[in-house]
Amino acid sequence: MKSFLFVAILFSSAICFAGPEDRIHVQACYSIQDRDLSNVSYFAPKEICFEELTVDTRASKIYVYSNSSNYQQYLNDLKLTSLIRQTEDVFSYRAESVIFEQAERHCEDGIKLILKFEGNVDFSGFGNIDSQNLTLVQEYKADVCHSRAEVSEFKYVRTR
Repeated sequence: MKSFLFVAILFSSAICFAGPEDRIHVQACYSIQDRDLSNVSYFAPKEICFEELTVDTRASKIYVYSNSSNYQQYLNDLKLTSLIRQTEDVFSYRAESVIFEQAERHCEDGIKLILKFEGNVDFSGFGNIDSQNLTLVQEYKADVCHSRAEVSEFKYVRTR
Protein backbone atom coordinates (compact mmCIF):
# COMPACT_ATOMS: atom_id res chain seq x y z
CA MET A 1 0.00 0.00 0.00
CA LYS A 2 2.84 2.38 0.86
CA SER A 3 4.58 1.70 -2.47
CA PHE A 4 1.35 2.34 -4.37
CA LEU A 5 0.87 5.64 -2.54
CA PHE A 6 4.49 6.61 -3.22
CA VAL A 7 4.12 5.88 -6.96
CA ALA A 8 0.83 7.81 -7.15
CA ILE A 9 2.39 10.87 -5.50
CA LEU A 10 5.49 10.64 -7.70
CA PHE A 11 3.50 10.58 -10.96
CA SER A 12 1.05 13.28 -9.88
CA SER A 13 3.94 15.62 -9.12
CA ALA A 14 5.48 14.94 -12.55
CA ILE A 15 2.34 16.30 -14.21
CA CYS A 16 2.97 19.66 -12.54
CA PHE A 17 6.30 19.97 -14.36
CA ALA A 18 4.92 19.24 -17.84
CA GLY A 19 5.59 22.13 -20.19
CA PRO A 20 3.73 23.26 -23.31
CA GLU A 21 5.87 20.97 -25.47
CA ASP A 22 4.48 18.00 -23.54
CA ARG A 23 0.86 18.75 -24.36
CA ILE A 24 -0.99 16.78 -26.99
CA HIS A 25 -2.08 19.20 -29.67
CA VAL A 26 -5.71 19.07 -30.63
CA GLN A 27 -6.50 19.33 -34.29
CA ALA A 28 -9.39 21.36 -35.68
CA CYS A 29 -10.75 20.35 -39.08
CA TYR A 30 -13.01 22.44 -41.27
CA SER A 31 -14.79 21.06 -44.35
CA ILE A 32 -16.83 22.50 -47.16
CA GLN A 33 -20.46 21.51 -46.76
CA ASP A 34 -21.60 18.53 -48.83
CA ARG A 35 -24.23 20.52 -50.70
CA ASP A 36 -21.49 22.80 -52.11
CA LEU A 37 -18.94 20.14 -53.09
CA SER A 38 -20.22 19.73 -56.64
CA ASN A 39 -19.61 23.45 -57.32
CA VAL A 40 -16.10 23.63 -55.87
CA SER A 41 -13.08 23.42 -58.13
CA TYR A 42 -11.06 20.23 -58.25
CA PHE A 43 -8.01 22.23 -57.10
CA ALA A 44 -9.67 23.48 -53.90
CA PRO A 45 -9.04 21.80 -50.55
CA LYS A 46 -12.26 20.13 -49.42
CA GLU A 47 -10.97 19.98 -45.84
CA ILE A 48 -8.38 21.95 -43.88
CA CYS A 49 -7.00 20.80 -40.52
CA PHE A 50 -4.63 22.67 -38.25
CA GLU A 51 -3.37 22.56 -34.68
CA GLU A 52 -2.34 26.12 -33.88
CA LEU A 53 -3.17 29.65 -34.94
CA THR A 54 -1.24 32.67 -33.69
CA VAL A 55 -1.06 36.29 -34.76
CA ASP A 56 2.00 38.40 -34.06
CA THR A 57 0.24 41.70 -33.35
CA ARG A 58 3.48 43.69 -33.37
CA ALA A 59 4.74 42.38 -36.72
CA SER A 60 1.22 41.94 -38.20
CA LYS A 61 1.86 38.35 -39.25
CA ILE A 62 -0.26 35.24 -38.93
CA TYR A 63 1.02 31.74 -38.34
CA VAL A 64 -1.19 28.70 -38.82
CA TYR A 65 0.42 25.33 -38.16
CA SER A 66 -0.68 21.89 -39.30
CA ASN A 67 1.12 18.60 -38.68
CA SER A 68 0.13 17.46 -42.15
CA SER A 69 1.99 18.81 -45.18
CA ASN A 70 -1.20 18.24 -47.19
CA TYR A 71 -2.85 21.06 -45.25
CA GLN A 72 0.22 23.16 -44.46
CA GLN A 73 0.75 23.98 -48.14
CA TYR A 74 -2.47 26.03 -48.04
CA LEU A 75 -1.52 27.82 -44.81
CA ASN A 76 2.03 28.97 -45.54
CA ASP A 77 1.25 32.13 -47.51
CA LEU A 78 -1.55 33.59 -45.39
CA LYS A 79 -1.22 37.37 -45.11
CA LEU A 80 -3.04 39.57 -42.62
CA THR A 81 -5.38 42.00 -44.35
CA SER A 82 -6.92 43.41 -41.18
CA LEU A 83 -6.02 43.48 -37.49
CA ILE A 84 -8.34 45.45 -35.19
CA ARG A 85 -8.26 45.69 -31.41
CA GLN A 86 -11.77 44.92 -30.18
CA THR A 87 -11.13 45.20 -26.44
CA GLU A 88 -8.08 45.28 -24.23
CA ASP A 89 -7.86 41.49 -24.44
CA VAL A 90 -9.18 40.65 -27.92
CA PHE A 91 -8.05 41.40 -31.47
CA SER A 92 -10.08 40.52 -34.55
CA TYR A 93 -8.21 39.64 -37.69
CA ARG A 94 -8.69 38.78 -41.35
CA ALA A 95 -6.15 36.95 -43.46
CA GLU A 96 -6.12 35.53 -46.96
CA SER A 97 -3.98 33.64 -49.39
CA VAL A 98 -4.19 32.83 -53.08
CA ILE A 99 -3.87 29.04 -52.99
CA PHE A 100 -4.31 28.37 -56.70
CA GLU A 101 -4.31 30.46 -59.85
CA GLN A 102 -4.48 29.26 -63.41
CA ALA A 103 -5.01 31.40 -66.46
CA GLU A 104 -4.88 29.73 -69.82
CA ARG A 105 -3.17 31.42 -72.72
CA HIS A 106 -4.94 32.99 -75.69
CA CYS A 107 -7.94 34.31 -73.77
CA GLU A 108 -9.23 30.95 -72.58
CA ASP A 109 -10.70 30.17 -69.18
CA GLY A 110 -9.02 30.79 -65.84
CA ILE A 111 -9.58 30.12 -62.18
CA LYS A 112 -8.33 31.67 -58.94
CA LEU A 113 -8.87 30.26 -55.44
CA ILE A 114 -8.51 32.43 -52.35
CA LEU A 115 -8.56 31.00 -48.83
CA LYS A 116 -9.78 33.45 -46.16
CA PHE A 117 -9.44 33.17 -42.39
CA GLU A 118 -11.34 35.40 -39.99
CA GLY A 119 -11.63 35.31 -36.23
CA ASN A 120 -10.40 36.57 -32.89
CA VAL A 121 -7.17 36.15 -30.98
CA ASP A 122 -6.37 37.00 -27.38
CA PHE A 123 -3.93 39.70 -26.23
CA SER A 124 -1.00 37.28 -26.55
CA GLY A 125 -1.95 36.41 -30.14
CA PHE A 126 -3.38 32.92 -29.66
CA GLY A 127 -6.55 32.02 -31.51
CA ASN A 128 -9.08 29.43 -30.45
CA ILE A 129 -8.82 26.93 -33.31
CA ASP A 130 -12.42 25.82 -32.74
CA SER A 131 -14.01 29.18 -33.52
CA GLN A 132 -12.41 30.46 -36.72
CA ASN A 133 -14.29 31.37 -39.88
CA LEU A 134 -12.82 29.90 -43.06
CA THR A 135 -14.06 30.75 -46.54
CA LEU A 136 -12.99 29.72 -50.01
CA VAL A 137 -13.50 32.31 -52.75
CA GLN A 138 -13.54 30.85 -56.24
CA GLU A 139 -13.17 33.24 -59.17
CA TYR A 140 -13.83 31.70 -62.57
CA LYS A 141 -13.49 33.43 -65.93
CA ALA A 142 -14.68 31.77 -69.12
CA ASP A 143 -12.46 34.15 -71.08
CA VAL A 144 -9.63 35.80 -69.11
CA CYS A 145 -9.26 38.59 -71.65
CA HIS A 146 -12.88 39.69 -72.07
CA SER A 147 -15.11 38.41 -69.30
CA ARG A 148 -15.69 39.33 -65.69
CA ALA A 149 -15.02 36.81 -62.99
CA GLU A 150 -17.86 34.65 -61.74
CA VAL A 151 -17.29 34.70 -57.97
CA SER A 152 -18.52 31.99 -55.62
CA GLU A 153 -17.94 31.77 -51.87
CA PHE A 154 -17.94 28.51 -49.93
CA LYS A 155 -17.93 28.36 -46.13
CA TYR A 156 -15.97 25.76 -44.25
CA VAL A 157 -17.70 24.32 -41.19
CA ARG A 158 -16.03 22.76 -38.17
CA THR A 159 -16.27 18.99 -38.55
CA ARG A 160 -13.86 17.53 -36.00
